[in-house]
Amino acid sequence: MFDLASIIRAIRRFAADESGAVTVDWVVGTAAAISVTIAMTGQVKTAVITLADSISGRISAIQITTDFSALNTPPPSTTSTSYGGDRHRD
Repeated sequence: MFDLASIIRAIRRFAADESGAVTVDWVVGTAAAISVTIAMTGQVKTAVITLADSISGRISAIQITTDFSALNTPPPSTTSTSYGGDRHRD
């Protein structure tokens, strides 16, 4: 049915055919890119959570004053004429 010479020729033709090599390259490259992305996502997630906890701690430590009666500074005087608006022209 099949002789050894035709099987060997078929194997040599298959080995010499490079039509699927580009597909294999793309599959390997895409798998590598996805693997690196997944690995980096874990690292970035940890750093973002740490930074968010730090920011949350700093914000919660801030005391906001809603009563301004503690600021006993008098308002600026409004009777000053230093801008020269009361001068008369001759």
